Amino acid sequence: MLSNGQLYLKLNLHPTFLAELQSELYRLFDGIILKNINAQKIDEIGFLVPIQSILSKEYPTIYFLLNQKNLRSVMNENFFRFLFTDPNQFDPDTPSKKLDRYYPHIDKNGPSKIPAGSLNIPVINCDENTILNWHELNESELKKVVHFDWVDILYETSEKSVVDSLSMNMDSAYLIRTDKFHSVVNQSRKKRVIFGWHIRPNITWLKVKDLLLKKDLFQNYEFDNTIP
Repeated sequence: MLSNGQLYLKLNLHPTFLAELQSELYRLFDGIILKNINAQKIDEIGFLVPIQSILSKEYPTIYFLLNQKNLRSVMNENFFRFLFTDPNQFDPDTPSKKLDRYYPHIDKNGPSKIPAGSLNIPVINCDENTILNWHELNESELKKVVHFDWVDILYETSEKSVVDSLSMNMDSAYLIRTDKFHSVVNQSRKKRVIFGWHIRPNITWLKVKDLLLKKDLFQNYEFDNTIP
């Protein structure tokens, strides 16, 4: 059984850097929703955003993050994602609508391309009411897993198999395992939105974890003095 140290890493970024990053991510996401910015929709779960579309003049903090030399060598070189989880998923006053993304699943970036994890940054409405669960499936459950190019998924709830949980709060970034079965629960009345940047399929979890533990990773960033 995996321990939480093997399933996620909480990253304590500089508060100003994180605030500027979240502000730009929200502005970018809003532009995509308003269709002012082109992005590829992923069914009903979010959007793929080409990294080359992020210009330093418009989104300097996002650009800085995506172009960190050490990160670019281990993270997906083509795109990042905005992922959202609808509200009231398990609200007793609202009939539960079972959607694919809520079931235990493993992320993929194409056939046989399974990234070990993702750098996730909360954008809006991330708190204790939105929960990421990791699952350890038994043999009979594994036989029911359906394989697609972009996800391996078990089309049934598996609450008894939960081995660890995490609520991603707005004050941190997170490195999470996506090559282990995981699901999302949103018990709030608001849509949760996160930024996700996959590790390259040929890169190990430990390599990226060790890289992100370096305190000087973002030391060259020039903070915007207009943000307190």
